[in-house]
Amino acid sequence: MLSAYTDLKANDFSLLMCTLWSIWEFRIKKLFRNANPDAAKEGSYQLYTDAAIHDRNSKIGLGAVVKDWNGQVVAGVSVPLSAKITPAMDEAMALRLGLNWCCNVRIPLSTIFTDCKQLVSKVYSRKRELSALADVISDIQSSLSHFPNAAVCHTPRDNNIHAHHMAKGALGLDEELVWKDNYPN
Repeated sequence: MLSAYTDLKANDFSLLMCTLWSIWEFRIKKLFRNANPDAAKEGSYQLYTDAAIHDRNSKIGLGAVVKDWNGQVVAGVSVPLSAKITPAMDEAMALRLGLNWCCNVRIPLSTIFTDCKQLVSKVYSRKRELSALADVISDIQSSLSHFPNAAVCHTPRDNNIHAHHMAKGALGLDEELVWKDNYPN
């Protein structure tokens, strides 16, 4: 461990620690609770995220929804922001928002979806960049340590309609909207 701490870069060391923790947690659950986390899909949720842009008003909307194991929307968040940034940054901010929200309310995620292929590629990239987008990607990668069995996947826009509506709806809001159980109009 000491050698890894001194020899590995910070992100690689964090990944090692998360991997070891995941193995340890899986082992403890199996040994002491006789549980197999991968066998029980109930209790696992999918996160869908999206962003919307209103160029004239320099406003962006971030949206995220959580679906249960039956595909039912069970919770969501919409956040309006005043900003004029690239679409990739918008999408990254929406993903970061969704992950942080799920982490804060302790929603166990199995899969995370975005309709931005570029974002999925950057999340899994080992390439180091110096940019504001790279900083948000780093935040996303750190947040993923809270969901060690979850995968970030691309989904077509047609499959991401609920998150898209939440992002579009955020453009008309003055403050964050969070809801659970009853999908807003």
